[in-house]
Amino acid sequence: MWYTELIKIGTQLSISSFIKPQGKKGLYTYRRRVPADLKAVWKDGKPQGEVKVGLKTANKALALKAGAEANLAFEQKAKNIRLGLQDEAAKTALEKLEERKWIIQTATKMLKQEGVLPEQQPRLSIGASIHDLVEWDEKLDLIRGALVDALQDRYLDDDQRKKDYDEGRWGQEGYQEPYKPEDPNDADIVKLELLSGATPVHSIEPTWRDCVEIYISENAAEAQRTKYNQDKHEREMRKIAYDLAIYLGHGKKEIGYETKLESLTRLWVLGFKAHCNRVYPDWSTATFNKSITMLTAAFNKGVKVFELAMNNPFEGLKIRNTPAHVSGVSSEENDRRSFTPEELLQYEDILKTKKSEIKTIGLLMIWTGCRTMEIGGLLNNELLLDLNVPYLLIRPNSIRRLKTLASERKVPLTADALDMLREYLQAQKNTAPYAPVFLSYGRDGGMDALSQNLRNIIRKQMKITDKRLVPYSNRHTLKDKIRLLRTPLAYQNQIMGHRQSNEIADGYGEGDPLVYIQQQLQKASELTDWGLEA
Repeated sequence: MWYTELIKIGTQLSISSFIKPQGKKGLYTYRRRVPADLKAVWKDGKPQGEVKVGLKTANKALALKAGAEANLAFEQKAKNIRLGLQDEAAKTALEKLEERKWIIQTATKMLKQEGVLPEQQPRLSIGASIHDLVEWDEKLDLIRGALVDALQDRYLDDDQRKKDYDEGRWGQEGYQEPYKPEDPNDADIVKLELLSGATPVHSIEPTWRDCVEIYISENAAEAQRTKYNQDKHEREMRKIAYDLAIYLGHGKKEIGYETKLESLTRLWVLGFKAHCNRVYPDWSTATFNKSITMLTAAFNKGVKVFELAMNNPFEGLKIRNTPAHVSGVSSEENDRRSFTPEELLQYEDILKTKKSEIKTIGLLMIWTGCRTMEIGGLLNNELLLDLNVPYLLIRPNSIRRLKTLASERKVPLTADALDMLREYLQAQKNTAPYAPVFLSYGRDGGMDALSQNLRNIIRKQMKITDKRLVPYSNRHTLKDKIRLLRTPLAYQNQIMGHRQSNEIADGYGEGDPLVYIQQQLQKASELTDWGLEA
């Protein structure tokens, strides 16, 4: 659609920051620094620090249009280069696996040529004599011994051995011969592993480490997140992958990472769930489920890429919002509570003393019940303020996604909310349709900063240590209010952005639902008692 391209343009705070008039004729030029991570390969694989595009006009309006096109081309090129780099990372990981597979197959063939089978099964008839079997074992031992001797000679560190001799350590009691690090793809090492049963035959058997690396590289290309969000996702993925590796390796991560995917059974996974309950007793249902979602996605990717015929042991492991004593993990409802009337009044009073952005966002969250990212990530064209019923259009955009499909909705504004928002907008300079409403937070990392700033009001200024009271508690509070007002369930769901059936939604008359919802929100904002005590 045409607007998706414009949304991409909206990721930049202002095209005008990239265009400047130059020379006697005042012709505009588009100039933009190449991102640090792309400088080395920007120009056909060669370094380039800045992009300059002559716009061939002294008219600013025309320059803005041409600059937008140049900026779109810049963004697209950056995206394509990053995708290429990610593809290379995935390719490298797969190439390593293919190399391992080839080495195992080669070593298998070499052993067969030497007259032994890697499976250690003698090529003997059913009626083979004891003498035949002894002869076979001797042959096997002979090959093993020859391999060990060859490898000892190959990896003996002669330089270190000479140094040990010169310094008088060589020959002392307990002295160990120094060896250089082994190449795991050395054909003789692989042959020895095959003969000892340490490496299975005819398979590379991908590991948990292989699965994680493939998932991270391919998911980054598919998801197309901003760099900040991608880095954040990767950190979270590597954290839970590490936790699983520690569990699988009984405290030794390297052993855990080398766990074969095909050996990851449901029993292992259930044990890991119990492990998380012990190690992270404060985890919420949401945190646990998010971790399981990432592990499920990574495993699915591994099964697909490595063509494994197995079920995902993480499927169906997410838990519902049940009480902590039942689920073993604290529930979302237990983690968050509503504001009491006294607390909410204090919270509002502090917000009104803050800078315009944090004040406006915080109060809008109270009056609308919207999530932090839903308000903080608004674009200018999502403020519909000049209608009979002014509203916020909550939808996915260039700044943020939505939590669920049902989260996409229209949220009417009360009189106070409308007045405050208009007052805020009058002081703003950047009114471009696809620009963020709140410039300080409509950026990479902005939502994290916003959440922390709001949380600081509760923890540091209100001195409330109860971890269940968080900025998100605005939603719980509004939910309490509209329930008390006996707002029909369909309208409750629309206000909160919760899933609802069409049957329920269609059962409340033919009037304008926005008018009714606005009325309910107005009543909720005036409500001073919703049954909670300090």
